[in-house]
Amino acid sequence: MTRFFKTLSRSILCPLMAAPLLLFPSLHIKAADFPVIDLSLNSAVLFALHKNPDIEIYMERYAQSISSIKSNEAGLYPQISATAIIGHEYNNPSSSKLKSDINAYGELSLGLEQLLFDGWETQHTIKRYENTSQSAFWTMQSQIEQTISNTVQLYLEILRYQENTKINRELITDIQKTIEYIQQQYDAGAADKVILDYATSRLASASTALNRSQSSLNDAISSLEFLTGKLPPKFTTSYPELLSPDKLDLQYYLKLSEQDNSSVIASEYEIEAAEHQLAAQRGRDLPQVNFVIDATESHNSGGEVGIDRSAAAFVRVDYTLFDGFKRRHAKNLIKSQINELTIRRERVLKEIKTNIKLYYNQLKTAYDSLRITEEEIKSSTALKFLNEENFKLGNINVIELIESAERLSEAKQKKVNLQNDMYLNGYRLLLTSSMIDKDFFCASCLQN
Repeated sequence: MTRFFKTLSRSILCPLMAAPLLLFPSLHIKAADFPVIDLSLNSAVLFALHKNPDIEIYMERYAQSISSIKSNEAGLYPQISATAIIGHEYNNPSSSKLKSDINAYGELSLGLEQLLFDGWETQHTIKRYENTSQSAFWTMQSQIEQTISNTVQLYLEILRYQENTKINRELITDIQKTIEYIQQQYDAGAADKVILDYATSRLASASTALNRSQSSLNDAISSLEFLTGKLPPKFTTSYPELLSPDKLDLQYYLKLSEQDNSSVIASEYEIEAAEHQLAAQRGRDLPQVNFVIDATESHNSGGEVGIDRSAAAFVRVDYTLFDGFKRRHAKNLIKSQINELTIRRERVLKEIKTNIKLYYNQLKTAYDSLRITEEEIKSSTALKFLNEENFKLGNINVIELIESAERLSEAKQKKVNLQNDMYLNGYRLLLTSSMIDKDFFCASCLQN
């Protein structure tokens, strides 16, 4: 079937699809025809959160936990059952005759059972799943924050490589102008071939750097497109809002993370759920008490005796006297699971605090380094302009001229990298401490 459809596509569908383009040449669409769209970080985050499979998985887990709550709440209500039996019955001897007989038989029974006491097992089980649902909700929030963090990182990587590509092209343009000037001097016999060769080699090096930037840009776009699902054919990026999270003290973020971080809250609910599971298990050490009502009407039961009706109402007590220490081992298992969850919570909190310190320190370092780099760019720009004049006057050689242009290009790229690090660590710091969430990026996210 697959081969058939491929053949059909080549022989019929493709010509049909191409016919309008052949009849109307003006309808041909090329990549260059698409407008360049300014893609903001807020839009990228919105795309990434829309129908994200990782987030939807946790949404389904949250829905499953809600269903588990409702399922266990049903145990608190009366359980009503009905049974109907109709057929033939063989009796030897028969109640109506002193010999064997086969007669039509029918029976209808109704039963009602209401739980009165089960050691609070049902109540604690409901509480367990309520905490499980909260844990699933906050785990989903943690996944949303992780998706936002990944989107910010990829968006800033695209911005970095777009800026680096521009800077590399500027360097190539400067070197090409220098080569043109040297070529004129060489043609006039005023420059050596070795000078021209050196400038050409530096041009090749700059072209290689440009190719690397473009390749990295394409990789970053592919990664962001995988996360968001779809991107405009042609777009540019720009720096988002500067939040300046370094204005607050580090201890403030550390304290905030202990209270509001989604992963920490999810861990706390997991521990509470396990504690209610343990309480429910302890309830099995107590007897279970149920109120029962049974009503039965039978027809020709045991022979042709007519209709027989019976009804009973009673309290039933069930208790397991000995189960081979099964309940004890079950409680020990849950206690160990609670200890494990507590250790995991401490590990999560430790990792979060470590990351917050890392983001905060890198943010401060980026701020300080950025000021120094801006001064370096000013000095390198002035030196490049001076070297261009001195080269034309013959006071310096081509090596000094091109090296000054390369130093300026490196300083500009260093500034771009520092800006990206500053923004990335700033957003990660605010997301990890739960100071911002998806609602910060776009009001439309409130509807998701």
